[in-house]
Amino acid sequence: MKLNAILTSVLMISPLIANDNFVDAEPIAYTGTDRDFMGNTTNASREVGEPNHGALDDLLRPAVASQWYAVTVTEAHRIEVLVDYEGVPSGLDAVVAVYTGTDVQNLNLLSRYSDTNFSAFSRRLHEPFGEFARLNFDAVPGTTYYIAVDGEGNKGPYRLNLKPSRDPHNPTAEMITPDSDWRALIARDSGVPVDPLTIDDEFFDKWHLSANLTTLGFTVPSPTPMGYGNINGLDIATGLWNTADPSQQPPSGNRYTAYLRATFTPDNQIDGLGFEGLFDDGAIFYVNGVEVARSNVDPAADALNWQTVAQATALPGAAGDTEEVIQYATAPDVVLPAGVPVEISVSMHNQSGGSSDMAFNMRIWALGGDGVVVPFEPPFLATISPATTPGRYDISWPSKAGETYQIQSSPSMESDNWTDVFPSDISPSGTGTNTSNVFGSGNKVFYRVIIR
Repeated sequence: MKLNAILTSVLMISPLIANDNFVDAEPIAYTGTDRDFMGNTTNASREVGEPNHGALDDLLRPAVASQWYAVTVTEAHRIEVLVDYEGVPSGLDAVVAVYTGTDVQNLNLLSRYSDTNFSAFSRRLHEPFGEFARLNFDAVPGTTYYIAVDGEGNKGPYRLNLKPSRDPHNPTAEMITPDSDWRALIARDSGVPVDPLTIDDEFFDKWHLSANLTTLGFTVPSPTPMGYGNINGLDIATGLWNTADPSQQPPSGNRYTAYLRATFTPDNQIDGLGFEGLFDDGAIFYVNGVEVARSNVDPAADALNWQTVAQATALPGAAGDTEEVIQYATAPDVVLPAGVPVEISVSMHNQSGGSSDMAFNMRIWALGGDGVVVPFEPPFLATISPATTPGRYDISWPSKAGETYQIQSSPSMESDNWTDVFPSDISPSGTGTNTSNVFGSGNKVFYRVIIR
């Protein structure tokens, strides 16, 4: 008997996405006008050797499924790329990256910052000023730029928007990073915000420089984003009104202006500064006590009036709401010598005294010069180590003549309730190093050393 073999093959059919793979990237001929593209990564995949877009961590925040776009231009353009979920029913927690190259396993992650290591990709760590994934890059004729849209561990629909960039920066080095520590002040009397001049009639001459203002105290350095109220898509780290609770806000009708300060020291001469960040709603910038730039504040508005307001909550040219859109300003004529500390001061202005929120987070660039930054260090660094007696710890710090110190404790780094550990302040040691012994609580506790 002759047996006829029957060969059976099983084909699994799944929905196809035209631009799922790098080689099938959707072509975009960009001409300098706004372009929108709707996408959905639900049925997309990840290719062998494909990068983790947006510097995602393989384990904690893996890239899961990308879609690709191939952008070309006939004239040079600086392009802003935004990935959000406007107009779609559910949102992709998006990341986006831009590359050049011809092979998905050998791509060049693009950066338009020629003298820095900041790549042209966007997620909270690198472009932290809004809810959505955003980046800017410079495109020139003759090169194809590949944009990958992926999810931070999830899949879903999205909108890809390309438009002319509003970013004027060509930085050489970063002076102050996003999410840095800033000191903040809202002048108040009996728990209500007031004109600072009612407390110190020289406030507007003094507040920009830390050595000048003694009657009104700025907070201890605290991390940004700072603010109060409900800011779209942002996790506010520190309250401007009550640092222990960022949701707290001043009484309505008095929510006008907050004042902030930070310091950096350039290692080389700096020729010009660029400011970018979240300024809800507007800001005035000072370098060493001198105003150098404004963003969303009328150039003719009185900076000495605590009730001066921002121009609008929606930025010009349909750029978007101040809660969501990065704002930019430059001070190209500022020259800063090497090795000299620089004080940056910012007054933050709401659009009205009844505004329900305020938020601040900023990056500062050097626009020229060699610009290598030396990280700002506090007056001293305290260390803690187990003492010989079980359950106790030694806290040590450099000390010098003329200063007195106190160790304080708190259950939270952001708390306003830091309490003195010792009844008397501590005098400097003749050896140049102080060491004090404290009892270790059974609960979590933070210690700090302050100069009185």
